[in-house]
Amino acid sequence: MRNTFPTFLFLALSSLIISCSTQGPDITDTEADERRETALFAVDKEGSGEITRFYEATTTLAQSEYEQANDEVLGMPINALYEASGEQLWLHSNALGTIVVLDLGTRQKRAELTGFPAGDTAALNGMAFSNYSQGWVIAYGAHNVFHIDVRNLVRVGSVPLPGNPTAITTNDQYDAGGDNVSRDNRVYVAIERADGTGELVGFHSNDPDFIVEGIVEFPRPPFFLDVNPDGQFLVALVPGAETDDPGTFAIETDPTFYVVDLRADQIVFERPFISPPLLDYVGRQPNFATLTDDSFLYLATPDGVIRLDTKAWGEYDYIFSGKSYSVIGADYWTDLLYAVPTDAPNSVERISKNGTGYSPLTLDNPVRSIRFVSTNRIVK
Repeated sequence: MRNTFPTFLFLALSSLIISCSTQGPDITDTEADERRETALFAVDKEGSGEITRFYEATTTLAQSEYEQANDEVLGMPINALYEASGEQLWLHSNALGTIVVLDLGTRQKRAELTGFPAGDTAALNGMAFSNYSQGWVIAYGAHNVFHIDVRNLVRVGSVPLPGNPTAITTNDQYDAGGDNVSRDNRVYVAIERADGTGELVGFHSNDPDFIVEGIVEFPRPPFFLDVNPDGQFLVALVPGAETDDPGTFAIETDPTFYVVDLRADQIVFERPFISPPLLDYVGRQPNFATLTDDSFLYLATPDGVIRLDTKAWGEYDYIFSGKSYSVIGADYWTDLLYAVPTDAPNSVERISKNGTGYSPLTLDNPVRSIRFVSTNRIVK
């Protein structure tokens, strides 16, 4: 059963919750050697994609990781980065419908998978891994999930969907004790239906038939999905309606945060939030959002960067405000946040979980995607 708050309660809460905490002035970074985070950036370099690496402890910024590791340029743009099992880095190139796989530690190329939808009719817009050997790719405009053999680095098939895929995630941890093994290794896909509404569907990656089942419905298609670290709840972000007034609460038309109970397969909470409608996020690579181990969901918007507490089911504030951000990334364990302003794509603003701001990074090239990775896996 949905837990929907009346309008007057949202208005009352808004005065308490939407307190915008902006980044303070840059400070002398005396604690850099205490941080151990490593981030990889997908950047545009002279018409080709490239990988840039930054290590917090030493403030090392390596600008051309792919070219140095492979003695050649990549030769295609990079639209998104995905990590698998702490061993592989998957680069999506939407224009060519190509995925390049790198060894995460060395950034050396291991494989190139071609033939994914590309062009005016479809574009890659998500990837998730249900276990160490299975990956799943979606392309907005293609009514399929593409099945990847992660160990052998080949595409092995596809699963038909009843709509246009807009987001994907997996749950490989829920019920590890075996109380309800029917939900283990489940793949969740948000779809856009023909009438413009949305639906969450799912199937089991360990079921050889990959039977797709409907789970819950939404008024509009979600543009972001992820499973909370506890493995029991799925969080979804749904855009506002075209008629939404972004400066006011209007429950039926605002962008909305949903919580789905995976034990009962039903929506148990929904909360609108004040933001532009974000309709253009539907069908895009999710470089604008990320979820961390502390259950904080970070979302880049034209008004700033929102941090939404998915454990508290809807409390949120602005980490950055007053301008548009297009790309963000957060370390899964420490919540160190990187955010790229839309009007300064070479600049990366940094802020800690407790609100300490650090000097922005300036890269040689515009940033398209950010992925924090395990420092221990990286060969520097």
